[in-house]
Amino acid sequence: SELTGLPPRTVEKTHAVLRENGITSGTIGSMGGISLSVPLEKVSLGKLLEIFDNGVQFAACYGDKTNDCPNIPVCPRRGNWKDLSARVQKMLDGVCLAEVLDGHEGIAAAAERRL
Repeated sequence: SELTGLPPRTVEKTHAVLRENGITSGTIGSMGGISLSVPLEKVSLGKLLEIFDNGVQFAACYGDKTNDCPNIPVCPRRGNWKDLSARVQKMLDGVCLAEVLDGHEGIAAAAERRL
């Protein structure tokens, strides 16, 4: 919360989701806090997008999101959107948090220090 400026409650909610997915853990007490359960290199942007938003979906006509589009059975573009979404998801699966935080030593060091 201090490093990002996010409200503590937002950090707690985010941590709950990440903890359920084995990415973070928490310790209660004066020396406690939230820490990574896995190295930054093992967490991809794609995984985070899957966890928080069911992955990349450029169109809501497939996947788990509710959609009431009447053209789903005959839409000629549905497959294109699905293919494009899968390609972008695959690319994001190959980008780890260590790469994203490269150049942000303070945040990366704080995250790694907790491991």
